[in-house]
Amino acid sequence: MSTNAWQRRLRWAAYVRTRSVVWPLKYRAPAPILGRHACLGADVLALMRPGPSVINVQKGRVDYMLDCWKNPAVRARTGEAVAHVSREEIVPCVVQEELLYDWCSPERPQALFMDSMAELADQRFAHKRNGWSFLCVYGDTTRSKELTHTFESRGLLPLESMEALLGRFFGEVRRRFGEIPIFYLHFPTALETRTKYIVRARVIRKTVDNLTAVFPRLHSVSVDESIVTFAEDAPANMQEFPYHYSRATYVEFARKLNATGDWTFASHE
Repeated sequence: MSTNAWQRRLRWAAYVRTRSVVWPLKYRAPAPILGRHACLGADVLALMRPGPSVINVQKGRVDYMLDCWKNPAVRARTGEAVAHVSREEIVPCVVQEELLYDWCSPERPQALFMDSMAELADQRFAHKRNGWSFLCVYGDTTRSKELTHTFESRGLLPLESMEALLGRFFGEVRRRFGEIPIFYLHFPTALETRTKYIVRARVIRKTVDNLTAVFPRLHSVSVDESIVTFAEDAPANMQEFPYHYSRATYVEFARKLNATGDWTFASHE
């Protein structure tokens, strides 16, 4: 391993040690909102401005979360995973996978707020020798021989397992935290051109829609695709990115959340 690689690994290992102390204190505030969201959820929350703190594990795909709850030894190890992640800004997401897989065990969370990106596009990489795993989009890995030598690529969450795993996940959330409202936001695919992801999004939406009949206060939230356009303020290199949207798209998601009647977390500032 090169000197720079060792320095990077040590830097992130120190970051994890610090966060392992700071985050349980930071998130000790009573009655947080549990988060499992990427950029869609973040932009909608910016409009909703919830009063409670939000504890987010961005790439906590439901199968990964279930596995970690059953056996925490399989959670991500950032210090080792960092050598295989190409984008520095993605490493904090791996830290979340390692430290926030159970949201710091809150006693009285008020809601679970999710979007569909983890089930839609995040891939899982399992260490061949030790069994732990981490998740990220494949394009954010080094795509190196070392990656394939060290990790088994388990790919995207299989569509045929989607209903069973989402059902198990929502059931376990309810077992742990009671009948809190669960908001599941679906990334629109109006700007997507790849058939694989359009199909995946359709299956995820149908699955969560169906599960609303099984789990009271589970809200499957999507918007009319005809209103979805590209972000007005996107930088030049992101102008055709299909998962950043116009402000009107986020405003409509916010309207849909309010229409559930279960969103009661507005800031009182």
